[in-house]
Amino acid sequence: MDLSDARQRLDGAIRYELRDHVFGDREVTWVKDKCVLAEGYFGSGRPHVHIQGGRECVFYGEDARSLLDCGTLEVERNDETGPDEFVEGKMSPGVTKAYVLKEITTPPKEA
Repeated sequence: MDLSDARQRLDGAIRYELRDHVFGDREVTWVKDKCVLAEGYFGSGRPHVHIQGGRECVFYGEDARSLLDCGTLEVERNDETGPDEFVEGKMSPGVTKAYVLKEITTPPKEA
């Protein structure tokens, strides 16, 4: 599968982004007709998108980034204490090991 095939497959999907403002990363899932078409990760590491199905393949770097405009965007946060602004690949200032431990061990607030 080449990049144009991947774009065609992901067009018309819903692109769910789960953003972590503290760590500056996001997990992305493309869903269409209740089926997961692809999953990706974008942050401080190497960006990648894994296209699922009969013609599975993985795109990295700029090729993966070029797929971020496919689908209709829906965003949720993966943190409660980070800054309001999301900056990919940038950890929030003042993040320490103690802060990270608190972030991953504190139960979510109930609505």
